[in-house]
Amino acid sequence: MGRRVASHLAAAGHEVYAVGGCVRDLLLGRPVHDVDLATAADPDTVERLAADAGFTAVAVGKAFGVIIVVDDGEQVEVATFRSDGAYIDGRRPTSIHAADAATDVERRDFTINALLLDLTTATIIDHVGGLEDLEARRLRTVGDPARRFAEDRLRVLRALRFAAHLDLAVDPATWAALGGVDLGGLAQPDRAVTLVGPGPPVGLPGPMAAPPG
Repeated sequence: MGRRVASHLAAAGHEVYAVGGCVRDLLLGRPVHDVDLATAADPDTVERLAADAGFTAVAVGKAFGVIIVVDDGEQVEVATFRSDGAYIDGRRPTSIHAADAATDVERRDFTINALLLDLTTATIIDHVGGLEDLEARRLRTVGDPARRFAEDRLRVLRALRFAAHLDLAVDPATWAALGGVDLGGLAQPDRAVTLVGPGPPVGLPGPMAAPPG
């Protein structure tokens, strides 16, 4: 379904890519469970084009530029390219701003989740060194690790889950930064969902490669 939604956006003249875990898992040869799209189209345009195509648009995350497009039991998350304002609660930005694709990936958590796939040309676009990190089986934050974890503390748990599920070694600077994050005050359900993710449950890092250094 992601390809169908992307084709409608592209046909209307909007830049659109698959992004996130679907691209990562495709490159790793793993099953792809969910397809997320990132686009230059604003949320109102995504809603209109979805309706024109006979899809249902759910505006559950519209304040953050995210529309869920649903059809016949399948759903695709479509996010408008954005940059984030300040994070003051360790979970969500206080504001968002329109951006381009290169700027959009700079706000994402880990380089392996920040790869873009043009579904029309099958071209991978890498602004952050994610392909090199995948090749090296390395988990590394996009940009400054301390800043990434301060923005959203659940990224610490996501790091542990990705490292365990995907058998990745954690980049030394990323490892050092995540060890200093206070997870106090996070809701238990948030922690559980973040650790479990779409695959089988995992605990804290047993299979994770020891941090270098």
